[in-house]
Order: sequence, then C-alpha cells, then structure tokens
Amino acid sequence: MEYIKSFSEEDLCNLILESKESLFICLPLLHPKVIFTINKLQKKLDKKDSINIGLDFSPETFRQGYGEIESTWIFITLS
Repeated sequence: MEYIKSFSEEDLCNLILESKESLFICLPLLHPKVIFTINKLQKKLDKKDSINIGLDFSPETFRQGYGEIESTWIFITLS
C-alpha cells in the first residue's frame, strides 16, 4: 500500500473530475488549471452535492512560490 503518492497537476485535475458527490480539497493555493477544473466539476454536479476548498492564503505561501494572486481573483470570479 502506498502511503505517499506523487502526482502532477494533470493527475490532480483528472482526480477532481472523477468526483461523484463531493470534493474536499486543501492546498496552499489554487493554480488556474485546477480552478477551471473545479469549475467544470461544479457544473457537472447536482445542487445537493458539495465542493469544499481550504486555502492557505498567507504571505508565506506566495513567497514560497505556491501560487499567484491572479489565480485567487479567477477563483472568486468563477465562484
């Protein structure tokens, strides 16, 4: 059994799209490709299904190179 698995952004997007009822995701920040994938999932799911996202929106996250502020505005606009 694998306890730790490494996967690419593409793998993450494919995993998100495979969600059937709910999505719980926690990341430092979201990149545009992941945001657009979550938006596709939102359109696919029923109203009773849920998408829950946790973000670490702190200055350290940006300084460590985990994301860009533009991605956050894309996310807010699509929400």
